[in-house]
This record gives sequence, structure tokens and C-alpha cells, in this order.
Amino acid sequence: MAYKVSNADFFKKPLTDHEEAKEAPLNADKNVQKPEETPAVKRAEPFKLGKAVESVMTDSIKALKENGFSDLALEINKIRQSANRERFTIAVVGEFSRGKSTFLNKLLERDFLPVGDLPTTAVMTRIRYHAKEAMAVFNEKNEKLEERELSQNAWEDLVARNFGGEDFRGNVLVGIQSKWLDEGNIEMIDTPGAGDLNEARIKVVNDALLGCDGVIIAVNAIAALSMTEKIFIEERLLARKIPFMMLVVTKLDLIPLQERAGVVRYIRQKLASWKMDIPVYISYQTELEDDSFDDVMGMDKIKLKISEWVTYPERVQTIETWALEKTASLLEYAISALQEKQRIAEESDQEKRKQIILDKRQKLAELLLVWGELHVQMQKKCTDCYDLLLSKIDEYSKSITERLQYEAGHANNPQKWWTEDFAYRSKIEFTNMAVSIENIVSRRIREDARWYSSAIEKTFQSYVAFQEKAISEKEMFENFSCTENISFGDLDKQRNVVRIASAVLSISGFTLFSAMGFLPIVATMGIGTGTSILSEKFFKKEIAEQKDMVKKEIANYVPAFIQESLAESEDRLTSVYDNIIQEAKKSEQNWLNVQKAAIDNINIPGEGKYVTQIADSLLKLQKISNTIKEMR
Repeated sequence: MAYKVSNADFFKKPLTDHEEAKEAPLNADKNVQKPEETPAVKRAEPFKLGKAVESVMTDSIKALKENGFSDLALEINKIRQSANRERFTIAVVGEFSRGKSTFLNKLLERDFLPVGDLPTTAVMTRIRYHAKEAMAVFNEKNEKLEERELSQNAWEDLVARNFGGEDFRGNVLVGIQSKWLDEGNIEMIDTPGAGDLNEARIKVVNDALLGCDGVIIAVNAIAALSMTEKIFIEERLLARKIPFMMLVVTKLDLIPLQERAGVVRYIRQKLASWKMDIPVYISYQTELEDDSFDDVMGMDKIKLKISEWVTYPERVQTIETWALEKTASLLEYAISALQEKQRIAEESDQEKRKQIILDKRQKLAELLLVWGELHVQMQKKCTDCYDLLLSKIDEYSKSITERLQYEAGHANNPQKWWTEDFAYRSKIEFTNMAVSIENIVSRRIREDARWYSSAIEKTFQSYVAFQEKAISEKEMFENFSCTENISFGDLDKQRNVVRIASAVLSISGFTLFSAMGFLPIVATMGIGTGTSILSEKFFKKEIAEQKDMVKKEIANYVPAFIQESLAESEDRLTSVYDNIIQEAKKSEQNWLNVQKAAIDNINIPGEGKYVTQIADSLLKLQKISNTIKEMR
């Protein structure tokens, strides 16, 4: 699809240049509705690191470059760039289909982001004020590809490809006429689903969280606060020490009126039980049975809360502490490498020194093979754990099927058991299975992760981060219902018919045998008893056939439902191991860069002068590191 470029110079200059942006009138685009009046927002000042922090980071970058650690210097520079920001940046995060884009459309009073069941955000979308509404598309290297007019059609190649094909790799910058964004100097970020197992989208979310000031967590009222959402909040938000957070409940209007307030209370209680001090807001005006949540309902209340964020006095300290901690960890890599270089350089015999260098290079090549072998072993452990998961699914599937069949086989009324008890009993079994599988598989993953990290730390003095993720949850079985229709005969009705028939026969027999001179009691007993015996045989056969039908449906339905529900668990397990291995490979690359830097040019002649130079460099880095520790 071709897109019209309305202004070739759009976004060539930063959008922070408000004077240039305001030259165009706010109603320049006739298709843009005039925004409604919103609560005044206090202005967030552009953030720049303090002189002391800026100075120590600059010194770190310079010292690392001078000693051959250019990669580490580049990493610190990225940290510095992320810390220094022109706007107060807020990321909107949440799992798939939690209403993030709809929330942003309502917050900014524009229907500019794609919404619905299928159009799902696949790219990080930054939203800023601009007098002329438009969007710019950038590739993975942050190179601008094109400018597009801001319309729903412009998003067609940028939404998630959930059913085949690859997502677009890059990001989008949107400029809209929002007085609220302009006056508050705020930038919003729309992100892909945080619970999505697509690794590219996970990276997009992580990139969005890097350097943002606040986070709004969108939670669907229909399925509020799953375990994956809990893990995401713990590991991606709280662990990153993001200073400002709020949780916004979306789609509350889809809940029955009498249950809405209970859903909000449940979310608050759940957060409290998890020891998460996060305020809960309702995204838009929704009818409730009382006014107990009026103070946290609607976009005006949300905007007032954000206004408190932008002037929070500890914002500076929080960002600077984050930047210093990241810088300190990278400096430790360099210090360790210089200490090794110093050890080699202090060898006075030049021939021995050369031999040490040759040995180091040989050892480095051997250790790279060790890295590779560890990755292969971890991949093998992933396969073993995957097999364990499948075996447990199969084991529990068979045992649950057998238990339910046993209960059905001993039910006096199979039809009633199927319609009234089967779904309830199944959900209990599924819940117990989910907990058991989660405990077994998660324990194996933790053991494998500890082994992997310990092996790497022991050999390479490097640490691999491990983020847990729920593999099996009871929420996976929430959609279970008894949807299979079995054609049962109405046994109660048939019993009534038999009773009436038996009574009629008994009366008829009494009359007949009385006329013949037989005793009435003997006569009626003979006919009534005979009828009862026949009817009981008939009903036993009917009940046995119904039990067989129920058992057959259980054998067909239960294993298939378990397999379908736990298919996501298989993807989650693979994703966890892949994440661990990828983190290890990052550590491997950092370790390799440091080791190469430690032995590069080590054979430069100069003897004492060279040793002194290394010692001075080491002392300089250690001094910078100590300064950072004092500042933290």
C-alpha cells in the first residue's frame, strides 16, 4: 500500500522544539476533532543527569575507551542517553487484548491507534504532541523509513501477525494534537502484549521500559490479574524500580452491574496479598451500584494522578541511582580484565610473557568451546524438561479420565451426574493438575537454571539472570464446560409409566383372579412382582448403557481438552529456556570482549613503563568505581 507523504521534513528535527511545532494552528487538519477540556496538568521539565553523575559517567566512558573497552563504553553511553530525556515518558503495558490501545485512544481523545480483536500492537509506538498530526516509521536501527498520514489504514503492516508471517521490526513515532501532552511535556508509549510468547515483542516491551518514568498496567476486568501478570509486574516493573505505576481496569462495562464493584475490590485485595502497593483506577466512567470508586474512575482522575507524577521531587534521585548502578556493574567487568592484564604484564621475562599470552589465547579458544558446550547441555535440559511436561500431561490426563469414569460408573443417575456434577468435578481435577504440574516443572526449571548459572559463574565469573514464568495455571481451564450433548432417555418418566402400568395390571389381575376364585393377595403379588422384576432389569440395562455413553464421552472429551489447554504451557516452557540461554549468550559476548581486551597488545615492549601504565589505568577505574559507590 502506498502512503502519501504530506511533509517530507516531518520529524527531521526533534519534536521537543515546541516553538516550531506551534506555528501550525491546532485545527490545521479538518478531520481532527477538537480535544475536550481536560484537567490542567503540571509540566514535566526535561530531565538531565546532575553534573556529578554526568561527570562520573563521562569519566567512565573515557577511561574504558582509553583501555580498549569500547563495547562497555558504548553500553554506558546508552544508559546515559536513556536517562537524559526531553519528556516525562509513560509506557502502557499489559497482556494480549487488555485494551491498551483503546485506553490510549480515550485518554488522548483520538481514535488513532488500531483496536479490536485482531489488530494487535506489534511495535513500540511513541506518542508525542505535534501541531500537524502524522506518523513516522523507523526500522530496527532507528533509521526513518517513511512518513505516513495518521489514519487506521496506515497501521495495516504494523499490527501483530498472529496467524502467520513476521511482525514488522522497528518502531513508530506518532505526533498528535493533544493539549494535555503538550502542556505536560509528556510522551506515551503503546506496547505489544506483555504476556505474548513472541520473543521479538517481548524485546519491544523491554526496550519501552528502558528509561521510562512511569507505567500504566492495563488489566481486563473479565480476567483480572493472572499469574503471568503477577510475574510481569514483579520481574519487569518492580525489579526495574520504575518509580511510578498505576493499574487501570478496562472493559468493566462488560461485567454485570452487580458484580463490577466486586471485581475492583478483588483486584485491590489481590495486589495487597502480593504486597504490591499499586493504585487501582477505572479507565472510564462506568455505572456502579454505589459511589465508592468515584475518586478513581475516569480519565480526569487518571490525568490528575499523572500530574502528581510529573512533579514528584524524588524523580531525579531515582533515575540517577538507576544509571549509577548500571555503570558500576560494567566497570567491574573492565576492572577484572585489567587485573588479569596486570598479572601478565608484571612477568619480567619477555619470553615467558609471550608464552603466557599464547597460553591465554589458547585457553580463550578452549573456553569458548566450553561456553558452547554449556549452551548445548542447557538445550538438552530444555528437551528433557519438555519431555517431563508431556509425560506429566499424559499421566494426569489418564488418571483424571479414570477417576471421572469411575465416578460416572457409580452414579445412580448418569444423566444428572453429567449435567450437574461433571463440569464441577472436572474443574477441581484440572486445578489440582495445574498446581501439581507447575510445581514439578518449575522445580526442574529452577534446578536447571541454577546448574547453568553456577557452571558459568564458576568458570567465567559471570552471572546469568533467570526470570521465572508460570508454566501451568488453573486459569488455562477457565473455559471448560460440558458442551457435549448426550441423548439420554428420561428414566424418571419411564419409571412413572411403569408404575402406572404395574398398578393397572395389579387391579386387572385382582378382578380377573377374583372371578376365577383365586386369592387376591396371591394374584396381585404374582403380577406386581413380575412387573417389578421386568422393569428393574429394563432400568438396569438403560442405566448401564447411559454410564457407558458418559464414560465414552469422558474418554473423548477430557484428554482432548487437557491437551488443548496445556498447549500454551509447552510454548511457555520453551520460552523460559530460550530466555535463559539468550541471557547467557549476552554474558558470553561481554565476557569475550573483556577477555580479548585483557590480552590485546599485551606484548608491547616497555617493561616497567607498560606495567605502570596498566596499574595507573586500573587505579583510575577503581577510583571511579569507588566514587560511584559513595554516590549511591
